[in-house]
Amino acid sequence: MSRCLRLFCVVAVVALCLSTTSGQQPPINRRSLLQDGVVEIFDNTSVDVAKIAPGFYRLEMANQFVHVRVMRARIGAEARVPTHHHNAGLIVAFTPVNLRFTTPKGQMHDLQLAAGATRWIEEEIHSEINLADSPCEFLFIETDYTGK
Repeated sequence: MSRCLRLFCVVAVVALCLSTTSGQQPPINRRSLLQDGVVEIFDNTSVDVAKIAPGFYRLEMANQFVHVRVMRARIGAEARVPTHHHNAGLIVAFTPVNLRFTTPKGQMHDLQLAAGATRWIEEEIHSEINLADSPCEFLFIETDYTGK
């Protein structure tokens, strides 16, 4: 499939996801997650974030033939997402985003986006924590998705 067609599909998916705001779930309450026994730190560095952290990431759309997956992330104030792997992709911020990514080797880098901003994120293994005292919400449009 041509790159132009793939780009068109990604833009169409983003437009669709931005236009569908009904049925949104409330932000995740970190205290209730801890009370429910959800582990914050996870040692497996090859897992899919949509499978290990469904309270934070929800799959919106996946197409193994176009090689794109769209996930909606809602991360509560000061909440931590377990270590996971993801392919390169685009973040589209619905709210201000202030995340700290930490690699398994302990390297840290911060991501700060205003609501409505976008940023390309390279393929990486990391955990993430919302540094803000308010929840953040964004789409992550992952490329080279194979459906495995």
